[in-house]
Amino acid sequence: MPTTMNKARVIAVKFLTPTVRWFKLEAPNSARQRFYAGQWLDLQIPGSDIIGGYSMCSSPMEFEKSCVFELAVKLSDHPAATWMHTECSVGMELSYRFGGEVYLDDNNSSVAGKSYLLIAGGVGINPIYSILQAIVTKTNFSLKLLYSAKTQEELMFCVSKKEINTLIESHPQLSVKYFLTEASDTDQHDAESLTFGKLEKYFDFSEYSMAANRRMNETDLQEALHGWPLDQVDSFICGPDAMITSVDTCLKRLQLSPAQIHFERWT
Repeated sequence: MPTTMNKARVIAVKFLTPTVRWFKLEAPNSARQRFYAGQWLDLQIPGSDIIGGYSMCSSPMEFEKSCVFELAVKLSDHPAATWMHTECSVGMELSYRFGGEVYLDDNNSSVAGKSYLLIAGGVGINPIYSILQAIVTKTNFSLKLLYSAKTQEELMFCVSKKEINTLIESHPQLSVKYFLTEASDTDQHDAESLTFGKLEKYFDFSEYSMAANRRMNETDLQEALHGWPLDQVDSFICGPDAMITSVDTCLKRLQLSPAQIHFERWT
């Protein structure tokens, strides 16, 4: 990882969910930089030594084209996350550096003919969404996303602007299955904001619902892998540590090798 910090200016801020704040940053002097889908960055809080680590949720191609990248930061008691939620605003200049050893090899020859199983829990959707955006720019691939959140309102890139649903509409190779682990009665009976007419009918409670009111399990992973040549599968996982451990164990039982299962734990 480079030791030198670069500068970026905050150009947009909004809430994605009640607990997740989104930031768009512009790095005008980024000509010699790049990041890969799935990587993260160190972000230094101005006037302090406090550093937070956050995964990019935007596409590397957007950064190469327009020198901007996006972060989505969940509120927590970590000083950096608290500052990002309470004090960071448009116009501020922040110091950053890219890092991370788990990412998508996104050249065309690597992606062609591959099947990708992307698995996200909570704010772990950030690097997974970046990877998803990179894959759909390629050709000849299969792609499935399993995404778990506590409630419908905590689903990112789904509920308001429906970014993921828009990608589904444009890319028939992509299918998505959502899981709500603490679903309320409203989540269970009002699936309108998650409706998309072309989706497979996964669930009982609504004809075109995309959300199951439970945790994902090994059967879900097995169903996602069904029909794919296992030697052509790559899986990327990001979420709580216990979820990563569980999914990793299940995928190995389903005959994926460790080299096909990609994740990075925060320490």
